[in-house]
Amino acid sequence: MVTNSKDYTRMTSQYSAGTDVPRLMIAQACFDEHTTVADRLSQVRQQARWQTKRWLNQVWQTTDASLSHLAESSVAQKTKCFEFNIIYTQQGQPFGFHPDFGVRGVSVSHSGIWYAIATASQPSLGVDLQCYRPFGTSARQWAFTTEECTQSMTLLCATWAVREAFLKSHGVGLPHLLRTIDIDWQQQRVSDPAANLSERMFWLVYGLYWVCAICYCPESEPPVLETLSTAVPLTVSSARSTSLC
Repeated sequence: MVTNSKDYTRMTSQYSAGTDVPRLMIAQACFDEHTTVADRLSQVRQQARWQTKRWLNQVWQTTDASLSHLAESSVAQKTKCFEFNIIYTQQGQPFGFHPDFGVRGVSVSHSGIWYAIATASQPSLGVDLQCYRPFGTSARQWAFTTEECTQSMTLLCATWAVREAFLKSHGVGLPHLLRTIDIDWQQQRVSDPAANLSERMFWLVYGLYWVCAICYCPESEPPVLETLSTAVPLTVSSARSTSLC
């Protein structure tokens, strides 16, 4: 479903008040023994879409404290009949809409057999997951500065993930000259003034096979990693985060 800018503006007025805490989920797709390699990409996408809707309902219908007053009202009974739906703007940016809870920001990414889902009460949210891979000459010239091209494959994938998540948080997709996006690794901030794209905070999660970046509004609290369907050790690039495994 695609909505126009007028509908989007009207619905975004229904965002919940209070502190915004982005939530991130990373999962591995499941396949049966008959799934061919050619079918895997399609199944990863299908599972990511299904899990996105399921997770939106789980997060916002059970943990949104600002709506706790509905618990004893007639609205609460009506709410049980509805679920979040994923709606897309004309630019292709998704968001979750619920007739009672309003609009929630959402972003989805997949790479290989992995996918990541992020949600927040604000729409300025983007996530990108990259399985570790080398980059060819053209991709390096387009996505990285000369200095960045000397970095390891892991750091190049992290740089790519941050920049693509940043674009998603603005509702902008590829193609875009990624190397012009400035990353402040110490302050965990990313911006592109030349393209008139405002600053975002970013947060990184490193896994054994991938790196995942989430970009969000500077006014928001640091993200929370809610669910992870794997026992692979992780490193989270936030001093406020606890060790996860």
